Amino acid sequence: MSIVPAPKDSIEGSPVVRDSDALAGHEQLLSGYRHHDFPHLSSRRFASDTLHTVSDSLRELLRHCSDGNAFISAVITAVARVVGAYCGCQDVLIGVYEEGDLLRPIRVSWDETESWEHVNNAALRALADEKWPRTTPAALRNILGISEKQSPYLALFSIPPLEYTTAHITAPLHVTIHAASSTVSVSASERISHPSQSELFLSQVSALCAHSLNNPHSAVAVLPNLAPYLTSAYEQLSPEQRAIVYGRVPSVKLATDHLGLQATSQPHAIAVRWYSDLSTDQPISSFTPNVITFGDLHRKANQMASWLRQVGLETGVAVAVSMKRDIWFHISLVAILRAGGYYVPIDPELPPERQAFIVRDSNARFVLSSSDLPCYDALGPSALDVSDLEVQATIDAQDSAELELDVVSPDDTAYLLYTSGTTGTPKGCILTHRGLSEATLGLASMCASVEIENCSEANYLSIASVAFDVHLAEIFVPLALGIPILSAPRSLLLEDLPYYIKKLRISHVGIVPSLIEATMGAIQEDEDAGHETTLRYIASGGEKMSDAILDKWASHPKVHLANFYGPSEVTIGCAARFMDRDTPRANIGHTFANVAAFVVDENMNILLRGGAGELVVEGPLVGRGYNGRPDLTEKSFLKFPRDGTDRWAYRTGDLVRMMPDATLEVIGRIDTQIKLRGVRIESEGISSILRNAALSSYTLDAMTILAKHPAIGLEQLVSFVAWDTSVPVSVRKGGIPALVDPPEGLLDQLKVACDRELASYMRPSHIIPLDYIPLSSNGKADAKVLAKVFVELRMNVLTSLMAGGSLRSASGEVFTDITETESKVVEIAKKYIKISVENLLPHANLFECGMDSMVMTQFAAELRRAFGTQISTSNIMKSPVIRDLATLLEDSEFPPLPHDMQYTQRFYSEHLEDVSGAYPGSRIEDILPPFPVQEGVLYRSVNAPYMYVQHVLLRCNPDVCVSKLREAWCTVVSRHAMLRAVFYFGRELVQVILHADDCPNQCREKIAPSDDDSDFREFFSSVEASLTATDINEHLSDRPPVRLSFYSTDSSRTTFVVLSIHHALYDGMSLPVLLRDFESAYLGEPALPSAP
Repeated sequence: MSIVPAPKDSIEGSPVVRDSDALAGHEQLLSGYRHHDFPHLSSRRFASDTLHTVSDSLRELLRHCSDGNAFISAVITAVARVVGAYCGCQDVLIGVYEEGDLLRPIRVSWDETESWEHVNNAALRALADEKWPRTTPAALRNILGISEKQSPYLALFSIPPLEYTTAHITAPLHVTIHAASSTVSVSASERISHPSQSELFLSQVSALCAHSLNNPHSAVAVLPNLAPYLTSAYEQLSPEQRAIVYGRVPSVKLATDHLGLQATSQPHAIAVRWYSDLSTDQPISSFTPNVITFGDLHRKANQMASWLRQVGLETGVAVAVSMKRDIWFHISLVAILRAGGYYVPIDPELPPERQAFIVRDSNARFVLSSSDLPCYDALGPSALDVSDLEVQATIDAQDSAELELDVVSPDDTAYLLYTSGTTGTPKGCILTHRGLSEATLGLASMCASVEIENCSEANYLSIASVAFDVHLAEIFVPLALGIPILSAPRSLLLEDLPYYIKKLRISHVGIVPSLIEATMGAIQEDEDAGHETTLRYIASGGEKMSDAILDKWASHPKVHLANFYGPSEVTIGCAARFMDRDTPRANIGHTFANVAAFVVDENMNILLRGGAGELVVEGPLVGRGYNGRPDLTEKSFLKFPRDGTDRWAYRTGDLVRMMPDATLEVIGRIDTQIKLRGVRIESEGISSILRNAALSSYTLDAMTILAKHPAIGLEQLVSFVAWDTSVPVSVRKGGIPALVDPPEGLLDQLKVACDRELASYMRPSHIIPLDYIPLSSNGKADAKVLAKVFVELRMNVLTSLMAGGSLRSASGEVFTDITETESKVVEIAKKYIKISVENLLPHANLFECGMDSMVMTQFAAELRRAFGTQISTSNIMKSPVIRDLATLLEDSEFPPLPHDMQYTQRFYSEHLEDVSGAYPGSRIEDILPPFPVQEGVLYRSVNAPYMYVQHVLLRCNPDVCVSKLREAWCTVVSRHAMLRAVFYFGRELVQVILHADDCPNQCREKIAPSDDDSDFREFFSSVEASLTATDINEHLSDRPPVRLSFYSTDSSRTTFVVLSIHHALYDGMSLPVLLRDFESAYLGEPALPSAP
């Protein structure tokens, strides 16, 4: 074997050495080589660049080697094997220091059958060959076509007496081999590898060295039996250990037993609060919730369980539930589980076809619902109206004692949850009572570690859709801990979540990261203003957290942020951790104490710890499979690990890495599933719906991806369709498809099918017609090319497709009329989306243009002001097309806004209660509505803290009196109300003018490094400008966004004054006027006249 084997299969998108002139003397060595970057294994967000070194003595191995060179080659090969596992490759380039800047590049490569002996001998020959090529890292970067920031080597070796000092490390890992003492040392930056990771790395190298020398004929690709801590395996804890870990939560046979325990210990405490209606326009005190105690919930659930058995429910039979999450919903859920049936949730907002399919596929004996829901009639003859007073009276007449017959076993089915399927048909996952009780144990134990003085005064918000299993956690976790559940219509809560969290005194909430980022900032701003929050626990999951969320919440002194992970197939959640500011956002912690985790390759071999592969989980939380789908069950569920034990496991399809402490970091997906705002979606299922919708007329090719158009700035589902079957594969491979006019009515036909058959979160935002779907080199649809096509689409073309499927003419004209109302809606909408107003056609969908439900709340507020009506966010969400929205505004009879007061006076009255809660009344001089430009600037500056602040640098003459300057500024501030404005981000943006006596001091003393003008400008622009802008933008709610900074040099003489002011207060035209007024105040001259 040669040290350079035949080139491996290419990895798409990586640079390849092809230029024979550039190769010089390295043709054989680098031919076909593809560079891989070393992964970040720091285990921290803010790791320093500090170098650390770990060492290990391998003296016992030396006796197996013929000489020192054989020992060195064995170490090099083992290092390459471990590095290859980390990088996901079997072709590794390492460098051995020679002299000066020259290194000896050695390429270590192996296939599935290559033996350790062959690879070790090849490395030995490379080390001994005096004619082996040498090169510098810079030259190798040029050859490989990589940037200066990338290291051409995955590891660098020093072999004394020729030593490459750590000060000149140009590779992720620097390995020093002392053959004489048989000691190996590894040095690395903590930014690349945490010290614990380096220790693990060295232990893995030592173990593989020993194995290669003891078993020279074994295959390099096949891992030997290693100590568990060296592999990506994390076993369940023993029952005794679990009892210690889960000591705060009682262990029960069935999850519903938690209710029985609470009914015994605190029967009169409130179990559920249900608000049927809420509004930000009225005080919370005007809304009275329906409540039920633990004792009554326990009793009524028993009565309903008896009634269900009486009307014909048998053990192991499905009962579907399509209801509001009111009191009777909670009674029904517990009753079904106690009666031996299994629960099948149906979101009332799903399309009727999908609701009917779930009822049919689950073979539901009954469907519990309410006749006041629009979906009730579509549920069929098996629907039972739980809201019917006669039905409720019959239930109340039942015996309240628990069923004497032991009808439920832990291994029985507890619930059937339907998720998206790859064929477009939902698949029902079967979950057991044992899994539900064990999941509740793990989930509730996390929550229980957050100390609450009095659980009965807490409130656990129930906000998730019943289409997702998280809603079960919102029920059984608070039941296990004795915390009241608080529920209300989800659409109402989402209209202003921060407001309701504050006013309803929510202590526990579970939401996806994107919703945290969009809504929770107002809570922190309220707290920064001196108002204590009742929030104590945020359970999040479904997608990676952003750095902004971690910065705000991860190290909060009172609020605990937990990151959860778990596919629906593994009973709600199976891994979690509390986050701090230094925790990598992709880290999901350990799996629960009752869940084992393994990271495997495509052949189901367990990887070295640190290697990236598919996560497989095992234990009681794993579901039994998919209802009536043995083919799908066989693909995802299996007995694993393959050690002769009968253990049931699930292949998650998630690409992860197990860290040294056995926590998991999620990298991405290995299949067609994608995540959008925390929801896992089978993209192939969407594509299948599109294909089937066109079957009667066309043989459609379709692919759905997640993409972000630069003009929209939001990740969206995008489907691409093509119907020309004559395009040859040779054209589709490597080609760039072109946009084509679709057949008349096709896109409308596809959109109707999506609206009919897909839940709203699964519908593609855009359907793009192409002449063909491109293929990658392996013959699969090329998502990268499609993403490129989408991001390069001109916005006028994209909006034209939204308008009805016909592309624009070559001249760019759009043949459509726009009414006065539509024009007015467009004018308001343009502030809330990125696309230009000329591209906003009447048929444009606001969601497709990038407006989300959070922004839509602000949009609704402005529509109310502009049209004088009470249109709500939910009205807009139901009619998001501009033309439909305009028609709604013209035709519907919304209650008019009152006109008995001037607008500003009315605004003051409407917002006084909210604002007074944030600012003591004595501080408030006035409450004013914002200008439209202020709303746009302020909402953007919250997410861009370095922007929208203008700095004016002034040099002081020697005779300027600084104390008099400060007095002059205070005079200007008292004279101009805008300089005393702070901004309250509540249900609407509000300007709050503070009294001059209560306005925070805006002047600051700072140190200037030099009194030279150019030096100060450089210092301010490179250091101070961003710090000052960030300070202003982060305190918009508690301090007016203006700062006057006095910079003095070492001589203590003030040399420079800098005025920093937010664009929300003054624009460039107003600044000269402000400065002139400042000068007049200093000189004691009359003030400039101001507008009334």
